[in-house]
Amino acid sequence: MKTKQTTIEISSYSKKGAARGQCKDSIRPIEVRTAHLGEEVLVEILKRKKGVNKAKLLEVLKPHKMRVEPRCEHAATCGGCSWQHLGYQEQLTIKHGVLKSLYKDFLEEEKIYPLIPCDHPWEYRNKMEFSFSEDKYGTKYLGLIEADSRGKVFHLKRCHLANPWVSETLIAVRSFWEETEIKAYNRNKGVGTLETLTLREGIHTNERLVMLTISGSPERSIKSADLKRFKEAVLRAAGTESLSIFLQIIHRKKGMQTQFSEMLLHGPDHIKEKLTITYPGGDTKDFVFKVSPSSFFQPNTKQAEKLFSKALEVIGEKKRRVILDLFCGTATLGMVFSPFAEKVVGVEINPYAVFDAEVNLEVNQIENVSVHKGDVADILPKLELKEVDLMIVDPPRSGLGKNLLEKGLYATPKEILYISCNPYTQKEDIEILCANGYELKLVQGVDQFPHTVHQESIAYLVRKS
Repeated sequence: MKTKQTTIEISSYSKKGAARGQCKDSIRPIEVRTAHLGEEVLVEILKRKKGVNKAKLLEVLKPHKMRVEPRCEHAATCGGCSWQHLGYQEQLTIKHGVLKSLYKDFLEEEKIYPLIPCDHPWEYRNKMEFSFSEDKYGTKYLGLIEADSRGKVFHLKRCHLANPWVSETLIAVRSFWEETEIKAYNRNKGVGTLETLTLREGIHTNERLVMLTISGSPERSIKSADLKRFKEAVLRAAGTESLSIFLQIIHRKKGMQTQFSEMLLHGPDHIKEKLTITYPGGDTKDFVFKVSPSSFFQPNTKQAEKLFSKALEVIGEKKRRVILDLFCGTATLGMVFSPFAEKVVGVEINPYAVFDAEVNLEVNQIENVSVHKGDVADILPKLELKEVDLMIVDPPRSGLGKNLLEKGLYATPKEILYISCNPYTQKEDIEILCANGYELKLVQGVDQFPHTVHQESIAYLVRKS
């Protein structure tokens, strides 16, 4: 390519939400952030990466009529949001289009249901994780990772996806850090101390949690005086009566599995969250959940209520004898589905989540749910479940994978409810399931992550007779 600047028309989006176009001087597609489908834009080519040319948006020559002004000043560089320049309804339309494209060979279009929208698409996240970093000049950064960078952190002023207290606490911790001699942890060199700052809250309970994660090498440990100042900075900024502050220490040793330990610095050893679930027929039920610093919980509380309520609607009120709940986390789905089963058997690898699940079952007085700690691939054969009526799976973004699917099929569940935060790997897994005796009945999208390319999707499969 002779010039670094070129004009392109945006024709598609990548899986990560970047706009894509083509120019006549190159067969490689060009990816650029914050451009809209159909727009003609002037871009500067920055670098080649994995078969595409990465570019910077210089000017929108022909803007789309649905283009909006991003609310966040970091929208052009942050790796978190990529679609703030799209109107919210437009975001929903594009995400639904992804599901239709993926499942057009499996389902009639009317069985691929439009996304359930988020009523309030700002300040919806109940958890944020920020990174500490320093450049070669010793300048300190605490914030999020720049898009298309190799871990470059920028100074975040305000994130509009979370409650304002999150940004205020971030700024307070950054001010504390800048007045100390503490170094950020450098993964490449294995030196430094500070790694991440995690902030969580119970949206319905107003309980908040702050966790500072550090490297566990003794020579780089944080001084007690600095910990006291860190705690004081958080207490001033977080602004709630119910606040938990933790120190998490990561222990790394070559040839050994990484270990984690936690120290409670202030407040309760967990926070609580409440979910109100609507059952088929209109009745509602409240569930209370203990959430530890390292446990997984759905990041959008209010959309999680819609997600689980819709999942119940999908499978109906029919009583099942055995429900198998894989990747069950804190047993949220198992608890929600427990009224429709004689027993629910959960499997979860995270020990913190399993401990929380056991507490949650006791607090909510649920006796027909059990949770087994360990990797699904290892635990599943040991359960010796001869027959499963319904198998619920909510795996990580990487999906189930062929090996696990083959192990899961021995139980021959009559129905499968597959909830995923990655429709691409979900579709790959469903192809295998359909090749092994299952029929896909419907797909329902839920917008858990407004202003990002991500979405949650529910797929319902039934074993062919």
